[in-house]
Amino acid sequence: MLNYGGEPVPGCPIVVQADEAGAAKAEGFGLSSAHVGIPARFQIYGPGLPGSPSVQVEGPESMAKCEIKRVTTNEQDSGHFQVSYIPTETGVFDVRVTWAGVDIPGSPFHPRIVDSSKLRVIGGWDAHCELNAVEDVNGMFI
Repeated sequence: MLNYGGEPVPGCPIVVQADEAGAAKAEGFGLSSAHVGIPARFQIYGPGLPGSPSVQVEGPESMAKCEIKRVTTNEQDSGHFQVSYIPTETGVFDVRVTWAGVDIPGSPFHPRIVDSSKLRVIGGWDAHCELNAVEDVNGMFI
């Protein structure tokens, strides 16, 4: 707790996320979860850093093919990259992100991959579903 004149300062404690200076970082949903057969995406940022990123996505039984695209703004290199991969199996994957051959903070990431065509909702949802709903001409249920 921060005090000023013996009194607590309103709004304290202040929580700040500090990133390692001079280190690349990655963020996006593709680092935490994805669906089989649907592209998973995330971003890598390394403005001003020499080198470039490399990504390796390993599933329980196979490797997923990755695509890394450089994002440029105003004809300048911003150190921003978009990454996509398409998982072909379910399970916990290892997504290893390196910059100039060195793991970035948090790497390897471990997204959980599910097959939504095999998911089934059970138990207690009947009360929340309208079994006799009628679809109107605009595709809306009335």
